Order: sequence, then C-alpha cells, then structure tokens
Amino acid sequence: MRLRPFPFMRFDGEGAVVEVETRIVRGKAVALVELATTFAPGDNFRVLAACERPILSGLNDLNSVSTNGPVAALNGLAAAQLSVWRRVHIEQDCMADTPGDMQAGRLTATVAGPGAGQFIVIVNINIAAANQYEHGILRTAGTNYPIVSNTAGAGALLVVTAAAAPAIGPVEIFEDDWEAAGNAAPTTRVNTQDDANLYDMLSESNRRDLNRFADAYIQPALTTLDAFDSADVPGITHVVSTNADILAAADAYRGQRPLGTPRPANYETDVFWVVYVCTGFEAAKTEDNDPVTEDGIRGLTAGTGEISLVFLETTRDTQATENPPNAPTVADVRARVTVHEMGHQFRLASGQGTQGRHRDDGMNIMNSIVDCLQAADTFFNPNEVATMRTRHLSP
Repeated sequence: MRLRPFPFMRFDGEGAVVEVETRIVRGKAVALVELATTFAPGDNFRVLAACERPILSGLNDLNSVSTNGPVAALNGLAAAQLSVWRRVHIEQDCMADTPGDMQAGRLTATVAGPGAGQFIVIVNINIAAANQYEHGILRTAGTNYPIVSNTAGAGALLVVTAAAAPAIGPVEIFEDDWEAAGNAAPTTRVNTQDDANLYDMLSESNRRDLNRFADAYIQPALTTLDAFDSADVPGITHVVSTNADILAAADAYRGQRPLGTPRPANYETDVFWVVYVCTGFEAAKTEDNDPVTEDGIRGLTAGTGEISLVFLETTRDTQATENPPNAPTVADVRARVTVHEMGHQFRLASGQGTQGRHRDDGMNIMNSIVDCLQAADTFFNPNEVATMRTRHLSP
C-alpha cells in the first residue's frame, strides 16, 4: 500500500503511517491524504485515521485490522475495504459466413450395399480419410442421400442410405458440416456470424457464477470496443494452429480494418486491458473431428497472446458425435471455450502442474477436456487465479 500525502511528501510500503496537518474548514477539522493504490487485481486496502500517531503505529493486517468491521481498540475511524478490480475489454469479431467441407466429381457406379436400404457408390473423388464423410450428404441428380461411411483415396467408395440406386453422373459429397431439408440444396449447419452464447460466462459482474474471472477480481467489459467489432472477418474453413496462421486470419481486424485507420496506439495499454476473440469455423483439416477419430480442436489462441478463435462448427460437431460425459449443451461449451481461450491470452496454464498449455492436474476451466467438465468445475484453478492477481500488464 502507498499513502501519499498530497502535495507534501510520499511514503511507500504496506502499513505505512503518515502525518498531515489538520486544518479548520467551516468549523471542522480536516486532514487531506491521497491514497494511491496498485494496479494488481485483488489487492485490498483499508485506511485508518486517528488524531495521534501512536494509536496507529501498532496496527497491521496480520493481527489487528480485519478486512471488514470495526478495528478493536482504535480510537479513530476505519474506512471500508477498498478492492482493486481490473476491467478487461473484449473486442468481439465474427468471421463472414464460411462454407463447410465438400468435394465434387462424378458418380461412376453403384452396387448393393452391406445392409438393407443401402448402396455402395463409387466416385472419382480422392478422399483424404476413411469415414471423413460419415453422417454427411451425397447429392446427385437433385436428390440427397445420407452417407453412412466412406473409404479413403482416389476412386473412393461410399455407403449411402437409399431406397433405389443413386443416378450415375455428376455428384457432390458434403461432410456433416452441412445439412439439408429433404432434397433441398445443402447449407452449412453453423453461421460464423452468430456468436450467441460465447460470452455467457463473461458478464459484467463481480459474481463468479456470471463471470468466470471474478475470482481474480477481473471484470469483462463487453461494449467499450463496439466501434472495433467486425462481422466480416474473411471466412476461412480451416485455420492451422500456428501463430502465423492465427494472426493472418484476424489480426488485420483487431482494433482496425484493412486499408482503414491503423490500430490506435492506445487501443491496448497496461492500464486499458484488451483481449480479442473472433469466431471461426474449424481448425486444421486433421483437427476438425471429421472423421470422429480425429481430434476436434474447439479453439485456438496465438502463442503471442493477441488473438483467440472459437471454432463453432467443431464445437457443434464434437457435442453431436462424441456424446461427452456430463453432456453440456453446445451453448454451454461455446461459453467454456471462450473463457478457456481468454485464459491463454492471460498466459495461464504455463507453470507447475500444467502440460501443453493446459492444466490437466485437476478439473478446471483450463483443462484440455473443457467440454467434459461438471458445471461446478468450470472455474479457474487457484494457482491460475493467483497468477492473474499478480498481473500488471494487459493480456
């Protein structure tokens, strides 16, 4: 704590005692002292005042000054506790509507399938992985057929559900990123311009059930950067998990727009904390949960800490196909992933008990299985809270 008598002299150190001249103002004795706090979230201060220095000299927060209530044996006044809260301002961008994965070619032959109501379809399409198109759609001659499975490689075979053999001719195959009503043209299941639920755990509140950063005395601010929010960050179906690719995806829109006014110098400072979050479609092709035996990466944060992407399609897909324990809703997982990725911008999960930028030594929001947590475990580990409470710099 630092008590600075203004404008005379300055004292540093917790438990400091200062003396100032008392003046009579309108018949009352007045002593003016300026209190200068730290900027560390969660630092607490309490100011005591007495007419004689010896009354204060023996008091300290270890054995005589509590955080609240009266101070025993104090012949003077005690202010209520002052706690330092830091705001973190969130820029909330969205990618433009982004197409899912699909390929086009020619259906060359059909034979009876392995089960009733199934056909094996042969196409001249090179498919990267077996069962990549499981739960997807095969479309030919204006008719949609559910895909049961597929082989990999050139001239791939697909098993489809059909009452009659699909027609030979031009064909399109769509991963389960797409959906269709009857025989209508398929459309992508998620709209990357829809960031609903991403900020459900980041309310502007000091309640931990509404704001997951409340334990660290950090409060999100969701509207102060509205002027910078963009809903047309160029759509990229797959963002590779490298710093260069993550920055290339969105940095031109962080606090600015391409060819527009450059990002202001005061957009982010150590006094004005900022984090940047943008929706995305999927991570790398080998990390999109297609097929379901792959990893499904739900979010990425650049190692440099400036940008977080939340992948809406992978989040939807993993919840639909993996049926994880505790079965949180897609809306809930969207919120969890956003908090988790913001944690990476705070450089969390990088110390003892962590592995691969995740804290897997217990159930907490920085765990790598964030989608499998019980609701009661979707908070920060105490070690991570302590890290944030010693922070002075912007994430």
